[in-house]
This record gives sequence, C-alpha cells and structure tokens, in this order.
Amino acid sequence: MLSSQILKRLGQGKKTMADLRFDYGLLQELIDTFENTRSGFETLAGSTCPTCSSEDPVAEHHASTVKDQEKKLLSDAVTSFTHAKDGAQDAYDAFKAADGAGEGK
Repeated sequence: MLSSQILKRLGQGKKTMADLRFDYGLLQELIDTFENTRSGFETLAGSTCPTCSSEDPVAEHHASTVKDQEKKLLSDAVTSFTHAKDGAQDAYDAFKAADGAGEGK
C-alpha cells in the first residue's frame, strides 16, 4: 500500500523526531496525488449524469434520486480529498519549519 511505502521512505527505524529526515519530494508527491484525485472527483461531480426519460414517473423519480445521491457521494469525496491534501500540506509545512528551526541551533 502507498501508506506503508511512504512510512518506509519517510524514516523507517528512526527513534525520535530529531533523527527523522523527511523525503519532501515524496510528501509533495502525496499532496499532488490528493489534489489530482480531488480534482477528478470534482469534475465527475460537476458533470452531467445521464437522465432517465421514461413513461413511468416512478422510474423517473428513482433515477433522479439516484443521480442526487451520486452527486452527493462525489461531493463528499471532493471534501475528503481536500481535507487529506490540506493535512498533508500542513505536515509538509510543519516539518519544513522544524527542519529550519533545527538547522538554526
């Protein structure tokens, strides 16, 4: 899994935060992946879903309900990946700041 690869590359076997040296390129890759995935879901959520034209009003109503649920799920995915990207960016910024503070000792 990506998460286990990230953990291995970020500092396997390190004992303290001071011993840990982050691979900032990998963190940036993770941020970009979250952003690209979020953008893809956002595109899907904004796209026109197929409509149901039927003589049966119950079928049309059901299709409309399913379409609304699909858009809600896609919108929720956009929100989730936005939070994931923001969290990864915050981690990147915090570790960069910590590295900078450590270098000034």
